[in-house]
Amino acid sequence: MKLSPIAKSRDQRDALLAGADILRKEQDDRRQRGEAPIERAQVFQRLVGFAQLQPKRPARAKSRPTFHAPSGAPIGEILSDSKSKGLTITINSKLPMDVDEILASVRTLLESAKFSRR
Repeated sequence: MKLSPIAKSRDQRDALLAGADILRKEQDDRRQRGEAPIERAQVFQRLVGFAQLQPKRPARAKSRPTFHAPSGAPIGEILSDSKSKGLTITINSKLPMDVDEILASVRTLLESAKFSRR
């Protein structure tokens, strides 16, 4: 029961199983040499240790898709595009863009948005 939460994570479960295999071989070697087996509490602690040694995957930075002006210059990011919540964008106000250029790119974006597809 104490190992169950660890075994739910795929990475930790794989490390736990690899550790269990190492311990099994070690116990077999001890048995063949006539030595006492590793105590249960030690087995448990070592299994937990194997699972915790597994390096955590670094979080990836979420990159958002950009949209571009007809000239090809990036002018903003698409924050979300879904049928249920619609389209959310940001437009970089610091770029030297003509309003007509921005409107043209937003028009293209709106025409290809998920909520407008039927």
